[in-house]
Amino acid sequence: MTNDRVPDDRVAHDLGVPLAVDVSGGTLACRSWGPDDGAVVVAVHGITANAVSWALVGQALASREIRLVAPDLRGRGDSAGLGDASIGRHAEDVWAVLDSLGTERATLLGHSMGGFVVAVAATRRPERARAVVLVDGGPPLTADPVAEERVEEVLRAVVGPALARLDRTFPDRAAYRTLWEGHPGVAAGTPGWLLDAYATHDAGPVDGGTGVRCRVVREQVLADAHDTLVDTEVLRAVHRLSVPTRMLVAERGFTDGPDPLYPDAVVQQLRADNPLLDIVRVAGTNHYTITTSPIGAAAVADAVERAVTGGR
Repeated sequence: MTNDRVPDDRVAHDLGVPLAVDVSGGTLACRSWGPDDGAVVVAVHGITANAVSWALVGQALASREIRLVAPDLRGRGDSAGLGDASIGRHAEDVWAVLDSLGTERATLLGHSMGGFVVAVAATRRPERARAVVLVDGGPPLTADPVAEERVEEVLRAVVGPALARLDRTFPDRAAYRTLWEGHPGVAAGTPGWLLDAYATHDAGPVDGGTGVRCRVVREQVLADAHDTLVDTEVLRAVHRLSVPTRMLVAERGFTDGPDPLYPDAVVQQLRADNPLLDIVRVAGTNHYTITTSPIGAAAVADAVERAVTGGR
């Protein structure tokens, strides 16, 4: 397997085919890359992200005849109006996506908070999970559950710049795009066309006013953050996985700083505690660009292909 099949700015930018999936409470918006008859991979994005963040990975897998389907989670993107967010609800939505495709089993792929979602999904329905691929997320960030009153404080400490945009109004889409250009983590390796597409999908007009705002719903984010920091089912899910599981971890952190989300000592402990976990650190990536840069997307696509085919 090689890393030369990820599209760059010289080719058409495939942002996926829109899909609508019936779920509890309404319709979940998804995007699909790859052939309809390809092996199915369901990809779950991070806590304030959206499905467009998977575009490079989706294109890479499509070239390998693998179908990637990525939802906009409840309270994000085109699913912004769909409420009742929780990690458990997102996990059930994963299986609703498979049901809509007429697929019994699939490989599950999760980035950041999405790693927690797919771990819970696979522990609840292991017979439907062919394999799990975690990308810089899934294992708990703290040894013990966080106190309820500290959830937002911890969330701000971890994803502060991403969370701050939820409270702002921008004069136009160009100003919102500029916000992402200034994000040290996202801008470190994300192609310009993907930055454009992601920002466009992430923002919408202000109701009854002028300007644009991020479409991510703060209350939904806080509900999900609560689960990843407090809910014992979510915190223990990685340790209860019974299907083949691979994990990729970034070399650098959220703002492209030198401290990764999962340092080497933590990775060593995870390997000791989870014999099913095959963990690889991806050089040249941070928490965001491990999915949105050509280097990161190629590494993720390789790991997914091995999971789909049962290779090592």
